Amino acid sequence: TDGQHACVGFLRFFVDLWPSRWDRLDVAVRAADRPAALDACLSVKSSAAMVGALLLSDVAEQLERAIRAADHARAEAMLPELGEVGERSMDAMRAWIRAEQGHPPD
Repeated sequence: TDGQHACVGFLRFFVDLWPSRWDRLDVAVRAADRPAALDACLSVKSSAAMVGALLLSDVAEQLERAIRAADHARAEAMLPELGEVGERSMDAMRAWIRAEQGHPPD
């Protein structure tokens, strides 16, 4: 159906953008660039919520709190968890997209 195709397309777009979103966030947090880090974090948080990646959105929200509090050490310490949750989320979405397209699971 058209709705299914739109959903698959939206998820594919989200998955395709993940590497650039992650890189932008990682670089900004490590550089202690609060405005850029906050912008990148909000992008991850809101887009993850829109596609139903709620754990990713929740972890991004925790990172957002650290950035807003100017707690650079805590924000930087959260990056590995966010990266891991992000990759697991992308893997789950890729598997769902493949299944929707009629491909067997990996």
